[in-house]
Amino acid sequence: MEIYQLRAFVIIARERHLTRAAQILHVSQPAVSGQIKSLESELGLTLFERRHGGMELTAAGATLLHHAEAVLACAEDLTTAASTLTGRILGRISIGTILNPSFIRLGELINEILIKHPSLEIDISHRNSYKVLQGIRQHELDAGFWLGDEIPADLLSLELRPLRYVVVAAPSWVDRIDSASWEAIAAMPWVTTPREGSFYQLVESMLRCHGQQPKTVVEADQESTIISLVQSGVGISLVREEVATAAQEAGDLVTWGEGRATTTLRLIYLSSRENTPVTQAIIQAAGKIWNLEST
Repeated sequence: MEIYQLRAFVIIARERHLTRAAQILHVSQPAVSGQIKSLESELGLTLFERRHGGMELTAAGATLLHHAEAVLACAEDLTTAASTLTGRILGRISIGTILNPSFIRLGELINEILIKHPSLEIDISHRNSYKVLQGIRQHELDAGFWLGDEIPADLLSLELRPLRYVVVAAPSWVDRIDSASWEAIAAMPWVTTPREGSFYQLVESMLRCHGQQPKTVVEADQESTIISLVQSGVGISLVREEVATAAQEAGDLVTWGEGRATTTLRLIYLSSRENTPVTQAIIQAAGKIWNLEST
């Protein structure tokens, strides 16, 4: 039995889909399938049933999943202990990013990590907040930037700075939004991130305060894409106030005076991995750059 087989077992159980599991593990789908078949053969048990739309754990698979997760956690603890004994942090750090790299001070963060730990390799994965959260929970990412004020119970965070958002539209929409009511604003097409994401929830929360909800939603992955779609007249959205102000001065966007929403930019990580050398390297570097404490 190999660690990589157990890792494949756990990831498939979480994703319930071979293709997604293969993408996370960075191997081919046949390779993942072969790993599971080998594990099943060694254990003498069927771990999954193929069903329409994905993979479902059998009763035996559900029972053994917790044991597999415990073994992987022990293997990670062993690696952590070895790193501590050598006095060096080796290996790879994966950080999920959102928004503009300069705005989140990404270059400063990476530089600070490498000054302290030059042997580390650093992977940067640009996503939206929801996918950063997913990546951290699936152990694809060690930490990541995230928008939100209600921290999930399994996470800890560094609170970096408050953010203020305003409602924006294309200049050609100025007559439509100039004197629009909240009801009219809610009825317009909204360009947001996927509904599970914190950005969509920020839009929904703002409208809910006025008894409304978005009627039509166009989903986009990143802030730059959202801004581009708004400028093209696809719909309206929330944009960081400083970005909206600069775009309005340049004649690229117009703002609706009534719409305001606030949230917080955070660096998040699993509470269960708070004391690992890799997580501590990120926390310490971010704390120095932002001069903030973990919360």
